[in-house]
Amino acid sequence: MGYAYFSFAALYAVPVLCYATLPQLCLLRGVPLFPCPAAAAAAFASSLLQHLAEVCVARHGRLDLRTWWNEQRFWVLNALTGQLFGCVNAAQELLGARALDFDLTNKAADGRLYQDGVFDFTGCSTLLLPATTLSVLNAAAIMAGTWKMTSWGGFQFAGELLPQLFLMCYGAALSYPLLEGMFLRWDAARVPPRITALSVALAAVLLAVFG
Repeated sequence: MGYAYFSFAALYAVPVLCYATLPQLCLLRGVPLFPCPAAAAAAFASSLLQHLAEVCVARHGRLDLRTWWNEQRFWVLNALTGQLFGCVNAAQELLGARALDFDLTNKAADGRLYQDGVFDFTGCSTLLLPATTLSVLNAAAIMAGTWKMTSWGGFQFAGELLPQLFLMCYGAALSYPLLEGMFLRWDAARVPPRITALSVALAAVLLAVFG
């Protein structure tokens, strides 16, 4: 069972990738994804509470919201970076294409930032590009979708779109360190401008084609 879990764990990237793209693009078109908002909200809340309970058990009954939130954040970030590229790499090997190659970097280069809980993006490569692109796409879809829902002549079924809007806001909260590193930080440990420019360009293409 343990070998099977670690063998197929990278497939988490597929549903996370769907949740990072479909609600955003459907919101812009006014297409509700959840036919029963109450059931969707209950399922989402139960999954969060289950994870919180697991964290409490691991912490010997102590309620540790910070650990729970960090695990939520890193689970999504890992799915959109390492696990996603793992799936791509496996597909390339099956097709006989050239495998991806990445160099390991020190993720805690600045001890001060690490101790303060601030993300250090020094030396990050294109491995981060899917996560940053989807973060920009999500933020843009939230602003555009909210404007359409609240403006005169907007979506007629705004109530049915609220669950996916809430899901997108939750994703924006999880991806805040990425957005902060791209647009709000100017120190040397911010997201490299090259990655930021590529992310904005790719998000703009997705919005232009599918939005």
